[in-house]
Amino acid sequence: MGVDFFASQRAARRSACEDRSSPEGHPHLAAVIRSVVERHAESGLGSIDRRSPPRDWDRLIAQVQTAARMAEETDAEIRRREAQARSLLRSAHKRLDEARQRIDEAEERARRVETGADARVAAAEERARQAEDAARSALAWLQRANRPEQARSPDEPAVVIPPLPPVLRRVA
Repeated sequence: MGVDFFASQRAARRSACEDRSSPEGHPHLAAVIRSVVERHAESGLGSIDRRSPPRDWDRLIAQVQTAARMAEETDAEIRRREAQARSLLRSAHKRLDEARQRIDEAEERARRVETGADARVAAAEERARQAEDAARSALAWLQRANRPEQARSPDEPAVVIPPLPPVLRRVA
């Protein structure tokens, strides 16, 4: 039985490992390497090779783990801040949309008020014109009624103005 059931999985695993070795596979690999190099230089350790003692290898492994942890923490902090920024932007857009809606509603109310005011002004002007006409008519009538008897024409009937009724006032 020479059938290998797991060959395709091993091939997939190998290609995944190859992907991880590229910088795109590990987004913060460069940061980890940079951090390890800096820490290695700060600690005063020489270069490490196959002949180095185990404790140097242990320190190097600890530095790599610390650098990787820091890179992951930094990446997590960046993701958290990006999410917070997106949330703030959504909130700001929502408030801007609400403000635009309130502005549109206020402008619509102002247009309705202006239209109503124009109608009221037109009605008041019409009433004023009617009142002026009534006042002119009343003045003409009074002038004709108060004309001396001799100035009247013979065909014009005499006008008798009745006295005005007393005005009652409300006393508060």
